[in-house]
Amino acid sequence: MADKTSARTLAFHSLLKCFRDRRYSNIEIDSVIKQNNLDSREKGLFTALVYGVIEKRLMLDYIISSLSHRPCDNIVPAVMTVLEMGIYQILFFDRVPDSAACNESVETAKKLAGEGAGKFVNAILREIVRKKDNIESLFDRLEGDEYLSIRYSVPVWIINILKDSYGQEKAVEIIKAFEGKSYMTLRTNTLRATREGLVQTLKNGGIDAEVCQGTKWGVDLLQSVPTDRLEKIAGGLYIVQDKSSQIAVERLSVEKGDFIIDCCACPGGKSISSAFCAENDGSILSLDLHKNKLSLVEKSAGAMGIDIIKTMEHNGTTPLEEYIGKADKVICDVPCSGLGVIHKKPDIRHKNPQDIEKLPTVQYSILCASSQYLKVGGKLLYSTCTLNKAENDDITEKFLNEHRDFRRVSGEKKGITSFPALLEGIVKNDGFYTDVIERFR
Repeated sequence: MADKTSARTLAFHSLLKCFRDRRYSNIEIDSVIKQNNLDSREKGLFTALVYGVIEKRLMLDYIISSLSHRPCDNIVPAVMTVLEMGIYQILFFDRVPDSAACNESVETAKKLAGEGAGKFVNAILREIVRKKDNIESLFDRLEGDEYLSIRYSVPVWIINILKDSYGQEKAVEIIKAFEGKSYMTLRTNTLRATREGLVQTLKNGGIDAEVCQGTKWGVDLLQSVPTDRLEKIAGGLYIVQDKSSQIAVERLSVEKGDFIIDCCACPGGKSISSAFCAENDGSILSLDLHKNKLSLVEKSAGAMGIDIIKTMEHNGTTPLEEYIGKADKVICDVPCSGLGVIHKKPDIRHKNPQDIEKLPTVQYSILCASSQYLKVGGKLLYSTCTLNKAENDDITEKFLNEHRDFRRVSGEKKGITSFPALLEGIVKNDGFYTDVIERFR
């Protein structure tokens, strides 16, 4: 069995892959956990190190640059990763002794790059230990957006998007919320359980949970729970789905017998939640560009006792002619920049902003194509997990201006933006955007 040191070693190699090969951290973490026999403590250490260093990397590198006599560009990448891990443990791990974080890091640096690297790492980390209670003083020379960027490890280009979308004060509030913890929110499988029953099942299994306020079927976990433990206790009675995403599906008002097309379905949460709403009565066509992911939708639907979902590989920027004018409901949850879920997906902090600039064109194409599936009187949900107005309000406003057979439901004047809600250090919901549009002629 791997010991505590091996968990750190695994984290070191995983971080190198994420930084060097641009590997997604969640995929890397899942792969390493499956390949190694880690106990729950080691698994927690490994996961926390990988996610934590990626999340705080801008801050960590600034601290290194402030204390090092060498420019960061002149430090071997592997040694930089060792330093980032060591500093992260010293500043953010209460249960890891500073001496252990220093000693492990120094020994790793020696193995990688010799005695000189070990001495260099030791000097930096010992200085961090001395300054840890006053680490904020290192940021005193920073001002404005540069301070926000380093203090909260959010790149300036993301700060600019948030400021342009909501103004300075709201942008700062959002950025601070990104620092919060998040626990899973579950959507009850109402084919098999009530949410009160699910809460009781979880409590009986030793998991602290409560009804998710503001949703019809949501359950909030009040602690971190490994997915395998959750499955053993309540498998088949839930899917993992954030509060904001649950509310988005609720707004679509799915009914029994509806024919629903989910145009960018994977990983399948909205398709499955819609099947629950329809009481497994009707038909759902789940489309996605990535064929390999559609099998996961089918597997999840089967585990939930759902048999009304069919899947098909399809590029959502063009409509399937045989389904034009046939759907009662359409779900258009488009690929987006993900700026509303940074607290869960630290990789987003390191995206290429040029890639994000291309998204609105694709999103608008998918919305235009998807709208063609609606019957007269049918409703379409346009949604994203981003807080970039260029991907949200600007898209739906343009669509409604150019498609006069469509309007917002119930006389609503604009889409709804949900901001990350921070309560006692916990992010209670993702940042999310929804707009429900109907074809009225």
